Amino acid sequence: MSSKEVKVLGAWPSPYVMRARISLNIKSVDYEFLQENFGAKSELLLKSNPVHKKIPVLIHGDKPICESLIIVQYIDEVWTSNHSILPSDPYDRAIARFWAAYLDEKWFPSLSSIARTNGEEEKKAVIKLVQEGLVLLEDAYTKCSKGKVFFGGEKIGYLDIALGCFLGWMRVTEKVNNVKLIDEANTPGLLNWAENFCSDAAVKDVMPQTDKLLEFSKRTAEVGFVGQTDVFAAVKRYNGVHLDGKPTKIEIVGVKLVAPATIVMSPSTNSFPGNTSGAFQRMLGAAYYVGRSMKLSNDGQ
Repeated sequence: MSSKEVKVLGAWPSPYVMRARISLNIKSVDYEFLQENFGAKSELLLKSNPVHKKIPVLIHGDKPICESLIIVQYIDEVWTSNHSILPSDPYDRAIARFWAAYLDEKWFPSLSSIARTNGEEEKKAVIKLVQEGLVLLEDAYTKCSKGKVFFGGEKIGYLDIALGCFLGWMRVTEKVNNVKLIDEANTPGLLNWAENFCSDAAVKDVMPQTDKLLEFSKRTAEVGFVGQTDVFAAVKRYNGVHLDGKPTKIEIVGVKLVAPATIVMSPSTNSFPGNTSGAFQRMLGAAYYVGRSMKLSNDGQ
């Protein structure tokens, strides 16, 4: 199948986007990867996923499919070449879906919240929750793999993809916090599994390097994803903004804003007003990160 018929809208750091790409690689499907500018939603994305406006989106011909795990299942059902991604046994399939839901609804939110904790005690408590979750997944791996290499057996399957896409960010978390989440003492099965997963031909070219992800996380934090003050400072640095208390209209060149773009600040303020859209603040920080030009003017309203 021509890559023109299959497209993936996404961003390279996204673990959810990786799920779609790994699944297509498993099925030997050629596809075009359309990189979304970080923090800026393209017209194609907004058209393809008007409900959530999120990546990834798989476009098959003229049909958009959204949500990463739904995309994985779609790929498995449409392209039946190579091995099946979902287990063939109904019970095994139900168990795989159960653990995939656990990952997205409970475990990964805990992992991603480590960076937002206040103080060492809270951080230690959240890290412990993540580690306890991995012990549960170690047990699930033992039962699902039945002594074989992957959750799915001899080949990468649904639950392998669901968990494996988070390995890059797990390693960043380990490096930043000087902690081991997967180790020989508590999760020996997952330790070996992770090595096999990342070295698989379907995975190794789409799994971001840890240092690259770490640099990405530092840069996004630097431009304001950790707080209002940092975003505001980023805009000031980039534009040399001088505010006079009048309504200030901000435009990002080449980006269609989906949040209000007019704010009011006094010259002495050092952060956005409390009622300023959080989505708009993140958009500004993202625009700074990707080098978008900005236009600021008093709109007189």
